[in-house]
Amino acid sequence: MRGYFMSDDDSIKNAKNADAWAVAVRESSTKFGKPIDCVTEWKDKLIKAGFEDVHQKILKMPIGSWPKDPVLKEVGKCQLIQSCLAIDSYTPMLVEKVLGWSKEESQVLMENAKKELHDPSIHGYMPVYFIYGRKP
Repeated sequence: MRGYFMSDDDSIKNAKNADAWAVAVRESSTKFGKPIDCVTEWKDKLIKAGFEDVHQKILKMPIGSWPKDPVLKEVGKCQLIQSCLAIDSYTPMLVEKVLGWSKEESQVLMENAKKELHDPSIHGYMPVYFIYGRKP
């Protein structure tokens, strides 16, 4: 996937609108000067800034109630709510104002993306980065 959401079983390929939303938000945030996909650079930035013992851990944050593990299922339910709220809050400014989409275009994409994220056959997750180090 080109966007924000991933899956280990390729079921996320069925979430084309969620992917299109993620790509549009990434493109518009970069155009706006505040890229949202810069987390992959943070570890190197901490090291370059002189931090010591820099560690990075990447965890999979499920979206939805599809996980079998009861704890991950609960986490996924919460993350689904958060993801849908993010779609509702980021899209108007970034996609409409920065990329120039019409309100109708963005509304259709938002609704379709949220519908896909609610689909239990799509086993989506987001990588969540934990990066920390010690000041010298």
